[in-house]
Amino acid sequence: MAEAIMDYAEYLPTDAQISALEDRIAELEAALQAAHTDPEFAILTRSGIDQRWHQRPAAADTVIFFDIDGIHRRNAQFGYADTDDHIRAVMSKINHYWLFRWYSGDEFGLLCAAPDAPGFADRVKKLLQDEGLTATFGIAPIINGDLQASMARAASLVQAAKANDMRGTINEE
Repeated sequence: MAEAIMDYAEYLPTDAQISALEDRIAELEAALQAAHTDPEFAILTRSGIDQRWHQRPAAADTVIFFDIDGIHRRNAQFGYADTDDHIRAVMSKINHYWLFRWYSGDEFGLLCAAPDAPGFADRVKKLLQDEGLTATFGIAPIINGDLQASMARAASLVQAAKANDMRGTINEE
């Protein structure tokens, strides 16, 4: 029996090979995490929210979309780095597991329970104001479990408000 085990020993990985494989797995896991986390603001990306979408709590039945107002003007006046510093400060204070970046650097979304949505949007609005920023918000229910359709509905509320020169408002469906 001992001879049979010895015959297969040459096929077993060495401790060094096992260690190298463990290191590679850790590298790949870190790369996957990086792909789903926005490096600028340390929040989920669209691919990150897509990955977690089916893990969301049942109570998370509402999306909040918010678009920071006047971002291009602010970037021109203060610079991108300064603007990003202020946005980063807000994002770090929100610290919400279901917060994510949507299309661009000034569009964000988060999932929450319907009863919490207006209050949460108001808190984010105040955090933005503390950093000299404003945003326009759209709150919509999750439509048939479809994140894209839900965010599109919330975004349309924001665009309608901005078209009517109602920036800095919270708009609910």
